[in-house]
Amino acid sequence: MLASRSTSMIDRLKLEPYDYASYRSSLDMDRDPPPTYSQRHDPSATSPRTSPQQKSSLGMDFLKEIGGIPFSMKLKPVTQYLEDGPAIPDPRDPTRVVGERATTSYVSELYEYIQGHCPHHPVQEFIFDEPHQQQFTVVLRMKGLEDIVPPYDRKGEDDEDTPRLFPSKKAAKEYAAMMALERLKSLPVQPEHIVIGPGKTKAESPMGELNRYCSQNALARPHVLDTSNSKPPFYFGCEITIDINGERRFGDPNPNHPNKASARNEAAQQALDWINKENPKIVKVKNRTGKAGRVLAPGSLVQIDATCKTIGEVATEACALLGFKAPQRELVPVDQLQGMYNVYITLEHAEQTTRVGPIKNIFGQKLAREEAMKLTLRTLQYLAEEKYSVRLEITGRPEFELVL
Repeated sequence: MLASRSTSMIDRLKLEPYDYASYRSSLDMDRDPPPTYSQRHDPSATSPRTSPQQKSSLGMDFLKEIGGIPFSMKLKPVTQYLEDGPAIPDPRDPTRVVGERATTSYVSELYEYIQGHCPHHPVQEFIFDEPHQQQFTVVLRMKGLEDIVPPYDRKGEDDEDTPRLFPSKKAAKEYAAMMALERLKSLPVQPEHIVIGPGKTKAESPMGELNRYCSQNALARPHVLDTSNSKPPFYFGCEITIDINGERRFGDPNPNHPNKASARNEAAQQALDWINKENPKIVKVKNRTGKAGRVLAPGSLVQIDATCKTIGEVATEACALLGFKAPQRELVPVDQLQGMYNVYITLEHAEQTTRVGPIKNIFGQKLAREEAMKLTLRTLQYLAEEKYSVRLEITGRPEFELVL
């Protein structure tokens, strides 16, 4: 009997195993019951106030828990910025090129040619179209001429012609200007009546004066390189390269100016100071690219208003209008007469060179330079009338006397 009872108990234990997982969970529930929440509103009770130091420490702890980095920003008032004076560019800030102007430009040459040779055919407008993204077409309209359209491109075996496409508006404009120059140069020269107004009260900028000097002497346009720093506050620098018997550089590419204009003008002024000091004689080089001397049609009339102009300004304008390069003056000291000079001038037109002088015994360099400009004007009037049948008249109220 005892043996049978023990076996039945063993079988019962095997058939009905106890669930220890449920037993463990019940013990956990008894040991740590879930919390209960309740909200009560007591008007008389006041919530404890947290000090600013505690709030900041709580905020710091919260940011550390979520992995953030606390920071603070302190801004100076505007008055303090003004008191500190202008900012200085960081020398560690890299310099970048923000603009570059090439030495050749068909657009600028077109406008100069129209002004000098074809004033009756001014540019009216450039018309651009963008049939495809970053692909442009152009049509140039000029007064008195048919529209100038670049030649069409034929693509594949398609019988239809499609307009010529350019990667940028600048490239399209340059190509159209090149075609316009070719067409204008093929036109016959006609008599012109050119009238130059009085002098301006506002002085010409150094950059404009340098461009005019290069144009009058058939030199390539100055190469202008604009630079700037890459972080605000932005400052600008400029380096100008001119080709006068070899390339020469002026200016400073390091950004130290508040705007581009001041940087360009300072570089141009350095170039002008060098030109006035050295007075370089421009050497002709074979096969050198340059502008031919202007040739006005016989019977043309050029009138220059000399009001508010110096004799040098009038002589320079006359040389440019008649196609002569800037006059080269030569002051030769007179032996045994201190302060006295003999004056010579040299005028160049295309491949012809004319040397005039001397005007003897002029006292002082200033008076000698003025006499050289007067001699230039008289010579220009004579050459224009005798060789080219072009009349040059000085009008207005000049501040100098010109005896013909």
